[in-house]
Amino acid sequence: MKPNYQNLKHLLVLCMLIVVGSCSKGETTLSDGKALLSFVFNSADNAVLNEAVTGTISASEKTITVNVPYGTDISALTPTISVSELATINLTGVQDFSSPVIYTVTAEDGSTEQYTCNVIVGENTPPNAFNLLTPAADVTNVGRQLDFTWEATTDPNGEAITYTFYLDTNEEATQWRLAGLISPTALIRGELLQENQTYYWRVEAIDEGGAITSSAIRSFTTRSIDFSSTAVVTNAEFSKRDLHTSVFFNGKLWVIGGRSGSGIFENDVWSSSDGATWTEVTDNAAFSGRYGHTSVVYDDKLWVIGGFDGTRKKDVWSSPDGITWTEETADAGFSQRYLHTSVAHSDKIWVIGGHDGDFKNDVWYSEDGVNWTEANSNPPFTERSRHTTVVFNNKIWIIGGRSGNSTYENDVWSSYNGITWTEETADAGFPGRYLHSTVVYSNKLWVIGGDNGSYMSDIWSSSDGVTWTEVPSDDADFLERSHHTSVSHNDKLWVIGGIDNNDRKNDVWAFD
Repeated sequence: MKPNYQNLKHLLVLCMLIVVGSCSKGETTLSDGKALLSFVFNSADNAVLNEAVTGTISASEKTITVNVPYGTDISALTPTISVSELATINLTGVQDFSSPVIYTVTAEDGSTEQYTCNVIVGENTPPNAFNLLTPAADVTNVGRQLDFTWEATTDPNGEAITYTFYLDTNEEATQWRLAGLISPTALIRGELLQENQTYYWRVEAIDEGGAITSSAIRSFTTRSIDFSSTAVVTNAEFSKRDLHTSVFFNGKLWVIGGRSGSGIFENDVWSSSDGATWTEVTDNAAFSGRYGHTSVVYDDKLWVIGGFDGTRKKDVWSSPDGITWTEETADAGFSQRYLHTSVAHSDKIWVIGGHDGDFKNDVWYSEDGVNWTEANSNPPFTERSRHTTVVFNNKIWIIGGRSGNSTYENDVWSSYNGITWTEETADAGFPGRYLHSTVVYSNKLWVIGGDNGSYMSDIWSSSDGVTWTEVPSDDADFLERSHHTSVSHNDKLWVIGGIDNNDRKNDVWAFD
């Protein structure tokens, strides 16, 4: 019987298949999944975040982009990351995202994929827009002391806001006045504002990151100074007087000494915070009763210099409070005199001109009130008394007075140093006069009243000492007078006492 080779062949093939199949059942296929599936900064894991932030994953570019709010500290963030099943990632926990972070995801079969993570901090969003409130746009004839208000605004990022207030005569309003304001309001005092002037203002809101939102620009125009006001008081507590002195010191108006009648010379001292109610600080200061003296504020003290108490004086007194007075010297370097002028300028007290039996034009100064130096024994202006002297634009100014030849002067002189003098004008335009008053107010020189053979009530102003403008006569309601005083205080121009056609006065006027 012959073997059946064909059947045997089939049997061998079958056996081989059984063996191969048995071997295949024992092998394991490893995963090659290595995708980064999600990337989240959860607020629970990151105190710097108010809510979760999810990254955007680009599978093709292998990048992760995460946008976090402005101000987020990205130097220590903890992400929550999911990857393919059975894959692992190389970085976990807190990480510094100040620069790109590279993640490596490793599949089960050992293959890897790298993802670059960029965390982008949002830009600072500026404060929200806001409107100006007062003064109204393009308003005219407004006073020179103003409350500026605007809407309070908020910051989209929740940051604190401060305001910078700008005020200018330029239409762009680029000159800042007040910075770091917390409340949406600014009070501008009168000394910053000129009369009959158009101003432009705006406000910037600034957040903690320095982002700025600016308001629109508004304009307003100030009015002229109102000289039609009635007297603050027609009969003040102090007696009627002339040739007294008045100053502003420690937030108050002060009246010192003067002549209250024929041969009656006062040494009382009065003060007032409002010009209406006056307090007698002392009824008998240590210096003798006098008139035609001068007073200045210097070195945080009141000073009284010279004058006439029956004889001409050259003593110098000071007081820190108007009550206690110290005689700094009984014999200053200048001659005995009265009807002179004094100012404080360049860290010195100055005494100019006056009368010592003759008309004077000498100029003296002292740094301590004790030791006096003659700056100029014969300056170019004529000898005079009952003139006025003020400090304006960092210079000493002399205006008018009565000269030795009995001329009523209307010349104007100035000096930076008290030594060299410039004649600003030989004829100011107003009539020559003496016993007038001069005050600096609203960035101008003002000459008020006086005497040139008759009492005067005219008022003149100048921004440069050269060109002078008269206030319309209808605007000045107070009576003609001389021997009075004027002071700038609390954004008002004050006129105190003096003599009119009938009598000495103790009235007080305030104009703004």
